[in-house]
Amino acid sequence: MMIIIKSLISAMVTARNIKKDSLKAIWLTATRGTPGESYNICSGRKIQIRQILNIALAFSTKKIEVKENSPRKLRKTDEDIILGDNSKIKKELGWDASIPIEETLKDMYDYWLDYYNKYGI
Repeated sequence: MMIIIKSLISAMVTARNIKKDSLKAIWLTATRGTPGESYNICSGRKIQIRQILNIALAFSTKKIEVKENSPRKLRKTDEDIILGDNSKIKKELGWDASIPIEETLKDMYDYWLDYYNKYGI
């Protein structure tokens, strides 16, 4: 059992903030949630892909050109807005996403920049 826990902790450290909020929510649902119930683990806030892209681009010191697809290339099944409702997990377990998207994106950017610098991929 200890090996699994060490592996889990190692994975948590590697993934940093993208999992901190989620792992806390999963732990709360496992230890205090109602068995058989489902809980949405989400921020409850919407953000457009364009906003995420702009935040991520701001971290780079290089000029990055973004080319947008034509609307014809969008899938007809794509939803305009996808927004999770986390009111149940907030009310029943007291959980809320606490790490800003900017911090999560910066951690992801730094991780992949470090990976690229190490392996040249």
